[in-house]
Amino acid sequence: MIAWLGGKVKYILSDGCVLEVNGVGYKVVLDGRLRAELRIDQPLELLIHTAVGNDAITLYGFKRQADYELFGRLITVSGIGAKTALGMLSRMTAEEITSAIAQKNTALLTKLPGLGKKSVERLILELHDKLEATAVEPTVDQQSMRDAIDALEALGYSQAEISSVLSRIDEPLSTEELIKLALRELH
Repeated sequence: MIAWLGGKVKYILSDGCVLEVNGVGYKVVLDGRLRAELRIDQPLELLIHTAVGNDAITLYGFKRQADYELFGRLITVSGIGAKTALGMLSRMTAEEITSAIAQKNTALLTKLPGLGKKSVERLILELHDKLEATAVEPTVDQQSMRDAIDALEALGYSQAEISSVLSRIDEPLSTEELIKLALRELH
């Protein structure tokens, strides 16, 4: 199994990138935040989760070990596949998701793409005890961030555009401040 790749971004795709490693191009599926940061010819090192299916081998790439490890745990939960897990990591950091699960914050988790009430309850039931010890308080207020993301999406901005701006914020700001900051950078 492929566990790590280091190379250069050759192409940026709608769901990831082609990473050139010693003359060979590997298609790697990425979360939206990471994909939004990429530039052609940029050096990139990724931890890889290799998924072998009946008709394909899919490589999922992560820059941070926390994202890689949480992805591996999320896809063990019944009803949560790789697409949903990546969608979650596109909207929140691994630390924010871990904290929400540890705090049993169903209201926040049900706002994530692909998760309904039953999926969230199952997620909390199966991962709460495993993740509780590693939960960390996020530096940015999660509710303000979610509300800002929802407002920016309503204005027509894509998840990638929003993530590229908001993922760099590490101080607690109100929803209004987050929206103003994002709008300044998106225009």
